[in-house]
Amino acid sequence: MFDSYAACEEFFAKARYKERGRPVNSWCRMYREGNDYVLNVYSVPAIRITPDNTLVFELSVSQVCRFGMSLAYLGRVIPFVTRRIGNNRYSVRVVADYNAPQNIDPPEYFEGIAFNLDTLDCVNRGNDQTKEINAEKRREWLRTVKQYRKGLQLRAKIGALDTIINTVRAEAAIARGWDWRYPDWAEPSHIYSLVDAMQADDYSQEILTSLIQSAPSLTGSYAVQDINSQSVIKTYNYLIKTHSVQLRRAFGVFDVDNEPNNHAGKSSSRNG
Repeated sequence: MFDSYAACEEFFAKARYKERGRPVNSWCRMYREGNDYVLNVYSVPAIRITPDNTLVFELSVSQVCRFGMSLAYLGRVIPFVTRRIGNNRYSVRVVADYNAPQNIDPPEYFEGIAFNLDTLDCVNRGNDQTKEINAEKRREWLRTVKQYRKGLQLRAKIGALDTIINTVRAEAAIARGWDWRYPDWAEPSHIYSLVDAMQADDYSQEILTSLIQSAPSLTGSYAVQDINSQSVIKTYNYLIKTHSVQLRRAFGVFDVDNEPNNHAGKSSSRNG
C-alpha cells in the first residue's frame, strides 16, 4: 500500500523502464513526474503523492462517477477509498479503520482534495453547503423549476420540439452504437448550462438538444427512435430530481461562500 512518499520511492525504484512507469495491478500504474509520484487509473491521472507526504486526488467528480466500482478498489493501493453519498456526490474515508475519527464526518470529494499521509487528515476540506440554505433563493429556485417545466410542456404541446427530435434521431441513426454521444450531466458545465437556461427562460436549440439527446438513457428507453416530446419532459424531471444538489448549488440556493467543488468543468460527452 502506498501510504507514504517513501513507499512510492521504494516501489518505483524497481521499475525497469522508468519513463514507462511501473504497473501496480491490471488497472493502476505508477509514474514519476518531477519529484511527485502519480497513480493512473486506466491511463487517467488519479492520485498524486508529493515529497511532503501529501496525497492529492486529481480525478474530477465526473470521472469518479464514470469509473464507479473500479475506485472501490482504491483502498488496496492507498489508505483511502471513495464512498457514494448521493447522486454525483462522494465522501473520502480512511480504509484501515472504518470507525476512525476521520470517518465520523468524512469530507466530501472534490477534484484536488488533499490529505496528510502522516495523520490521514484532510488538509483542504470544503464546507458542507447543503446545511446553509438561502430561503429566498430556494423559493426562487422552486418557482423557476415549475416555470421552465411549463415552458417545455407548452412547446411539447404545440410540436415545437419535433424538429429537434427528428434531427437527433437522424444523427443517432448515422452514428450508431458507441459512436452515439450524449451529455454527461456529472460535468459542471452541463449543470450550469441548464441553470442558465432556466434562469433566462431560454429554450434555445442547444439546451433542448442536450435534453433530447439525454432522453434515451435517462428515461429508461434506450432506443433513440422512441424519443418523443414527453421524453423531454421526463428527462427534465429526472435531472431536477437526481442532480438536485448540483443544480441548486449552481443556482445559489446554498448560502456558503467557500465553494469546495470544481465548477470549471470541461464540456464533454460520454458514451451512451
